[in-house]
Amino acid sequence: SLRDSPKPVLPVTFKNPRDGNKIFQSICMIDSGADYCTLPLSAGYSLDLDFDKLGARKNFIQCACENRNFFGYLYKLLVVVPDARRKPLEMPLTVNFVNSETIPVVGRNFMDRFWKISYINKEQKGFFEDIKKEE
Repeated sequence: SLRDSPKPVLPVTFKNPRDGNKIFQSICMIDSGADYCTLPLSAGYSLDLDFDKLGARKNFIQCACENRNFFGYLYKLLVVVPDARRKPLEMPLTVNFVNSETIPVVGRNFMDRFWKISYINKEQKGFFEDIKKEE
């Protein structure tokens, strides 16, 4: 499973901003090469999101690893992650939902919200410290 892999991972809860009872929980790979947090389109459906009705921005991306093109939607969710003290930290964040069964990824748009990020591979623990204030 992704949790048992040597890759840096983080437990993340994604919430529908219009209905906080609609959630999608996942172990996400931390990927400094990804522009956005990325989820498969099926995660959006489990959050009860109709992207066309919501006016979500369409997005086309290319996966560097397999040289494949993906179609998706960009939509802002509430994202909950543990902070350095393992307390829940909730923030609005744009997520890229792609038409592929991709591994859930935490990308740079998440990482850029913090002044400091560290990861202890042996313990599989990530620490996101000193959140930047939204401008």
